[in-house]
Amino acid sequence: MNESAEMQELADGVAFWRTKRNWPADFQFKVVQDLWVATEDSARASLVTELTSLIESTRQQVVSEFPMTNKIVELRLIGQQHPGMGG
Repeated sequence: MNESAEMQELADGVAFWRTKRNWPADFQFKVVQDLWVATEDSARASLVTELTSLIESTRQQVVSEFPMTNKIVELRLIGQQHPGMGG
């Protein structure tokens, strides 16, 4: 497993509490979908803009296949489960 795959697994595990239970993919999809739908349109736009800016500040480009919604929701879940991880 390469470093980026390990980082992805860590993010998913932290976000979806896999240390306690291995949540099924359909449950994870439903959580992401429900949280995104519950987010106001203006907040969605701001979050996408901010994450895009953060990525581009590392001299990387956001490709069209980048799972922006999933990453934003994962970060939200991580923040809820581990509030001390923020900057």
